[in-house]
Amino acid sequence: MRATQILQMTTSHEISVADREQEAKGSLTAPLAVPVGIARRWSLIAILSLTVLLSYADRLVINLVAGGIQNELALSELAISLVMGTGFALLYALFGIPLGRLADRLNRRNLVMAGIAVWSTATAACAIATSFGALFVARMFVGLGEAALMPAATSLITDTFSPQERGRAFGVFHVGGVLGSGLALGLGGLILASVEHGLLMGLPVLGTLPAWRNVLLIAALPGAPLCLLLLTVNEPQRQGLRGAQGLMALVRASLARRARVARACLAVGVVAAGDYGLLSWLPSMLDQAHGIEASVGGQLIGAMVAGGGLGGCFLGGWLTDYCARKKGLPARIWSMRISYAICLASVVILILPNPTMALCGAGLWVFGSVSGIVAANTYLPESVANEHRATVMAFSNICSAIVGMGLGPTSVVSLSWLMPQAADHGLRLGIAGVCGIAASVALLLLAWRSRPLPARNGTR
Repeated sequence: MRATQILQMTTSHEISVADREQEAKGSLTAPLAVPVGIARRWSLIAILSLTVLLSYADRLVINLVAGGIQNELALSELAISLVMGTGFALLYALFGIPLGRLADRLNRRNLVMAGIAVWSTATAACAIATSFGALFVARMFVGLGEAALMPAATSLITDTFSPQERGRAFGVFHVGGVLGSGLALGLGGLILASVEHGLLMGLPVLGTLPAWRNVLLIAALPGAPLCLLLLTVNEPQRQGLRGAQGLMALVRASLARRARVARACLAVGVVAAGDYGLLSWLPSMLDQAHGIEASVGGQLIGAMVAGGGLGGCFLGGWLTDYCARKKGLPARIWSMRISYAICLASVVILILPNPTMALCGAGLWVFGSVSGIVAANTYLPESVANEHRATVMAFSNICSAIVGMGLGPTSVVSLSWLMPQAADHGLRLGIAGVCGIAASVALLLLAWRSRPLPARNGTR
C-alpha cells in the first residue's frame, strides 16, 4: 500500500513537471485557437488605446485645477487630496472584483462602453459641484465607471494576441494612458490658460463659469463619440478556457508558488502610490517653490510624462517579450523588477531642489513605472486561467486604488508635514519620500527566487 502511494506521488510529480515544462517551452509559440487577423488585432488596440487615453485624462485633469477648486469651494489641502485620491478609489476598489467577474463572463466591449458613459457623466458632474460632498460623490462615480475598463480591455487583448506579441501589444495599448496623463496636464494646462484669458468669454453659461469648471466640462465631452467608435469592435472568442470556476480557484492560484501573483499585484499598487503622489502634487510644488503657475507647470509636466511614458511603453513591451523568449513566460517578472529599479533611481533626481531636476526626475519615474505596468499587464493574465484574467486585473487595479490613489496623494501631504518647511511647505521631500518608499517596497515584494525546471526554455 505504501509503495503504491509513493508510486502515485512520483507519477503525479512527473506529470506536473512535464506539464510545466511543456507550458514553459510551448506556450510562447503556440498559436491562438481562433486566430485574429492583423488589421482587426491592431484596430482593437488603437480603439482601446483611445479609451484608456480618455480614462486617464478624466482621472487626472482634476489635479491640474485643484487650486481653482480649493479657492472657490474653500477646501484645505487635505480635503482636495481626498477628492483626488480617496474619492476616486472608493467605488473603483469596491466594484473592481464584481466588474472583473462580469468581464470574465459577459460581452467585454459592452462593459467598456457602459463604463465610459458612467465616468464621462460623472466628470461633468464634478464640473457643476458646489460643495465638498457633491464633488466627492461625483469623483466616486468617475472611479466606478473607470473600474470597468482595464479588466475588460486586458482580457480582450490577451484573447486577441498570441503570447509572442502580447508585450508589444500592451505597450502600444498603454500609449493611450501615457498620452491621457500628458493631455490631462499638458493640453489641460493649455485649455486652462486659454479659458483664463477669455477663450469662452461671451458664450452663454460657459462664459460665466470659472475656468476649472470649463476644463472639466470639456474633458467629459469625448465620451459619447468614443462609445460610437467602440461599436465597430467585435468581441473575440475566449482562448484557452480551462474550466476554472469561482473566486476560490483564483485565490489559490494567486497564493501558489509563494504568492507570486498576489505579490505582483501588490507591487503594482505600491508603485501607484508614487505615481499618484507625484502627479497630484508636483504642479503645486512647482508653483509654491518656484513660482511656476499651474497652467505652465501642467504643460511642462505633461511633456515630461509623455516623453517618459512613451519610452516606458516601448521598453516594457520589448523587455517583457525578450525575457519570455529567453527564459519562458514566467520570466516576464524580470521586466517588472528592472522597471521598478529605474523608479528607485529616479528618486535621487527628484530630491534635488531644482525645477528642471524635478521635471527630469518625474520623467524618469514615469518611464520606469509605465514599463512596469506594461510588464505586469502581460505577466498577470498569463499566470491564471482565462476564466479569471479580467478578475486578476481587477484585483491589481484594486491594489492601485487602495494603496495608490487612496494613500498616494494624502501620504505626500502627511510626509511633507514631517519635513523641514521650505517655500514648497515640504512637498518636494514628501514627493521624493513617498516615491522612494514605494519603489523599495515593490522591489522587495518581487524578490523571489526562481527554481529552474528541467526545461531548456522555461523557469518557474
